[in-house]
Amino acid sequence: MTMTDNAPDIPPAIALATPFTIGLKPIDTAPWLVMDEDVDPFRAEKRALYAACFDEVNMAHTDTLDAQIEAFQLVREALKRTPASPWQFNGNFAVHRNTGERIEFDGQHPIATAALLIPDDVLLMRRLDDGWRLVAGSLAFPSSWTLREKFDKTMERIHRPVPIDDRMHQRITRIFDMLRAEAPLWRTNWSLDPHYNLREEKSESDDADKGLPPGGQAFLRTELQTLHKLPVSGDILFTVRTKLQQLELLSRTHKGRANLALLYEQFKAMDGDQRSYKGLTKDAQQLIVWLQKHVREAA
Repeated sequence: MTMTDNAPDIPPAIALATPFTIGLKPIDTAPWLVMDEDVDPFRAEKRALYAACFDEVNMAHTDTLDAQIEAFQLVREALKRTPASPWQFNGNFAVHRNTGERIEFDGQHPIATAALLIPDDVLLMRRLDDGWRLVAGSLAFPSSWTLREKFDKTMERIHRPVPIDDRMHQRITRIFDMLRAEAPLWRTNWSLDPHYNLREEKSESDDADKGLPPGGQAFLRTELQTLHKLPVSGDILFTVRTKLQQLELLSRTHKGRANLALLYEQFKAMDGDQRSYKGLTKDAQQLIVWLQKHVREAA
């Protein structure tokens, strides 16, 4: 879906992804960092999390330091090419053009420094004998998962609660194995939340239904995800840019109504296991009725 009505067309202008599909597309030469009106509030929340619980937000194996530096360099170079970036780089620090804020490169936590410059979460995947593992990450805004449960797990283990089959896992592994540094990819994901909460932590053992509020009071949560193969380490940089938009507000714009129509068709087509995974079982019918009403009004 469109992350903001005035966002660039590709890739930040996100079409609502069909759930439980891979849906990867090439980034090509388009800017892949979305630096819009959410940047400062998101970064402020990150700074608060770093101050309160740095070790819960940032985790890494000690042997990933070089790869973390490589990831930081990739983010820094991307910011230099992003027109809306507020950062000016000078040696080992970045200065915010509008506020004068200064961020120094942390040689012990490069991935945390990279994540503090942007609104995205930043994760590193490494190919080991048993598959691709999450070996480093800065995760401020999870969508129904926790870094402490997923850290150092294989991709198959990370995806365990998701209702996808072995063939899908094999396809994902092949994509990761064949990813080239010169050909990064992007995809989108979505879910529905009962409230505006960027840090939506949820344990795997928690299978409670989300309990959405009635009508358009729920929030559509979208993620712009990117995959970059790091040319030196061979690790994969996985970034996640989160957006939350209330359904009622979406219904007031042409682009928003188009996304509601997509959401209606996709949600209607989901089976019970898929709705259960997204925590939407008991609210399915009222949500379909509300969406159907707005789709008909927009027709």
